[in-house]
Amino acid sequence: MGTQKRELQLQAIGTVETPFPQPAGTPLGPSRADAAKGTVWIDEPYRAALRDLEGFDRVWLIYWLDRAPAARLAVTPFLDTQERGLFATRSPARINPIGISAVRLLGVYADHIEVADVDIVDGTPLLDIKPYVPEFDSYSNSKAGWFDLTTVQRKVADGRYQAQPVAVPMSELRLSISGMHCTKCPPKIKSALEELPGVSVREIEMGSATVEFDATATTAAAILQVLEVLKFSATVIS
Repeated sequence: MGTQKRELQLQAIGTVETPFPQPAGTPLGPSRADAAKGTVWIDEPYRAALRDLEGFDRVWLIYWLDRAPAARLAVTPFLDTQERGLFATRSPARINPIGISAVRLLGVYADHIEVADVDIVDGTPLLDIKPYVPEFDSYSNSKAGWFDLTTVQRKVADGRYQAQPVAVPMSELRLSISGMHCTKCPPKIKSALEELPGVSVREIEMGSATVEFDATATTAAAILQVLEVLKFSATVIS
């Protein structure tokens, strides 16, 4: 039976702060985290939900893997040497990049919780917190498929599933600028434009300028607005 695709909305409720700035080097699970500590900050509208969390030794953190690569249906896990089906692994390259970690709860405060055994990248968006309940969450005699046979002893992730930055082509804007008769105006314009993110002024001379900019960081409209603030009028040269 086919299933109809549905749009689902998720709301981040906070942020996980940890010692691990990127996926490579992050522990492979709480049991391999060497008691690494972290802080889970809760956004103001949701802080009342922390009530009654004291008394639990562990909590489940459910989070969005915001630095994961595109999904792959077959992957080579960190703790194996052969390719496996995605659903038989904990690979971050998932169709819906959701992560879960059973971390140790150290303290509950008004706007955050302190945790240990953390295996999460710093700055990860938090989706939910649930208490760890051994009766529901622990099945010590369960078989673990290929994991029971692995001999790989790696403790931290390498860079195999780290999303690679996408090269963004620079856009070019050739401007005709009026009001550039003063001798110090071109340097003034250059320095003002280059304060914008992703902008560099390649050429500037009396009456015209060539500006390169990263379209993901700024816009042509923002460049023209800066010139307007400086009391110069500019038009785009086609």
